[in-house]
Amino acid sequence: MSVWDLLEAFGSIFEATGGVRFDVSHIKDDTPIDLYQIEILHRLQTEGGMSFERIFEGQTSRIVMIGLFLAILELIREKLIGAEQQGASIYLRPLTEKNAEQAVQEAIFTLTEAGNSQASQAKEEEKPPIPIAELPPESQQRATDAEYEKMESAKNQKQQIEN
Repeated sequence: MSVWDLLEAFGSIFEATGGVRFDVSHIKDDTPIDLYQIEILHRLQTEGGMSFERIFEGQTSRIVMIGLFLAILELIREKLIGAEQQGASIYLRPLTEKNAEQAVQEAIFTLTEAGNSQASQAKEEEKPPIPIAELPPESQQRATDAEYEKMESAKNQKQQIEN
């Protein structure tokens, strides 16, 4: 099953509630996604596996429906729930026995730590900036060939040491 299957299923649920005509260009929901994740995981743990459609039953707020859908995607990505297609329906089931709140918080912490680790690793791998040489005004005397060779030799030695 792919994310497109889930998106298609959500689209049909959203359409059934009149969501297609709803302008979503300026909606705002202050509810953190992890609260939706905790709610879904807790329901799956206490009520058992359920159909994708059942998660959205009784929801009239399209904003909440979008939040629930995004939470489902995150829970699947974090491997806290599984989604299986059985015939024409999609069924969700919990993949952890941990307390829903604890499992979601640990997953968020793990993702945050992984992101911070990747960011610091990328920063360590950054190449040093290209040195900028300041050229003397043309009115000043130019370096002789011997002085130029001496500067090039020193520059090459510095590069060998850095490598």
